[in-house]
Amino acid sequence: MKKKVNMKYLVAFVCYLVLNFSCLAQQEFSQTVQNWQQLIVNGSPIEWENFWQERIKAKEIPLVIGDSVAFFYKGEAQSVAWAGDFSGWNPEDKRYQGVRIGSTPFWFCKAKFPVNARLDYKIVIDNKDWGIDAANPYQQWSGAGGGQPNSELRMSGWQAEKWTFPQENILKGTMTTYQFESKNLYYRLKYSVYLPVGYEKLSKLPVIYVTDGHEYSDARMGAVVTVLDNLIAANKIKPVIAVFIDPRQPDKLENNRRADEFLGNEKYKDFVTQELIAHIDKTYKTQATAEARVIVGTSFWGFCATYFALNAPNYFGNVVINSPAYWYDTDLLTKFLATPKLPIKKIFFSNGTISDGEKLSRLMQAILKEKKYNCRIVEVNEGHSWGNWRALVDDWLLYLFGK
Repeated sequence: MKKKVNMKYLVAFVCYLVLNFSCLAQQEFSQTVQNWQQLIVNGSPIEWENFWQERIKAKEIPLVIGDSVAFFYKGEAQSVAWAGDFSGWNPEDKRYQGVRIGSTPFWFCKAKFPVNARLDYKIVIDNKDWGIDAANPYQQWSGAGGGQPNSELRMSGWQAEKWTFPQENILKGTMTTYQFESKNLYYRLKYSVYLPVGYEKLSKLPVIYVTDGHEYSDARMGAVVTVLDNLIAANKIKPVIAVFIDPRQPDKLENNRRADEFLGNEKYKDFVTQELIAHIDKTYKTQATAEARVIVGTSFWGFCATYFALNAPNYFGNVVINSPAYWYDTDLLTKFLATPKLPIKKIFFSNGTISDGEKLSRLMQAILKEKKYNCRIVEVNEGHSWGNWRALVDDWLLYLFGK
């Protein structure tokens, strides 16, 4: 006769194991940092270099054990700081100021983060020189400033999303770039269209409209094209068309119009709903209904995707909102709360938990729940970064189009 397990004791036992493991990891971390400091203080310049190169070869910079991390820097400096998602990119945050190890050229800083966190950062030397961590092989490309790499902190429990990596021996869709002269905006825009494998034999396809399209389609940032190819090839989702709208001036790419277009610009909404959608539906084999369309956006466009949901629900029946910049105008949330439930089929909403506007995002999540929208809400232990958003592409594609 089987005995029933007392859940109270089982939970207590599991908690004991987790706590014990955490304590052991903390002890290992503290001892390792202490040992490294002693080796450095007692070493010669030649021994320093050998030690440093060994650590780099072993991919131990930064040192990560459990939920603890120690950043290290080797070089001449008056001050060293680590600025990133964890500090709101503030190099003056005292929690991440470096401490020199004796009179050596080594600096370090200790911190704690969730075990499955992934965060972008840079090293700031003498309060002015920002650079990547040359000892850290992991980087995440950022769209800021026209595109540049950040160093990437990967905590011990973080795992890369497999669908974001190109798969070998699969058939892939096509991407073609065009330009469009908008009557609403009075200027020319660039966009790209992704057509799935076998498009010629398909019909009535859903369409995803992706803003910040040049970044969302870039394999180093959003990787949407890669994920689409992989999921379609694996028969995980239905074939779809994707339209990547580029906010940059076509003949002057350094002129990015996203701040003008994405923050509640009615003329931009009219361009998308009245001009671009009509053109796409006329040109391609689409299912020309709101129920089959998706608007996708992150940050500024996460704000504007919400704006579209509020003001164009008859055009977009599905919305993907990643890390929305609601700080720009919190009245948008008030209006959403005051508006009767809209005819939106599905909403995917995500935000990071580390300097990613999570307070206002959670307020919007509460509004969506109160109004009983069909939504999927995801929080990840990450910051305001393409590493965050890229890893969620498969989540919202599977949610919207999964078989």
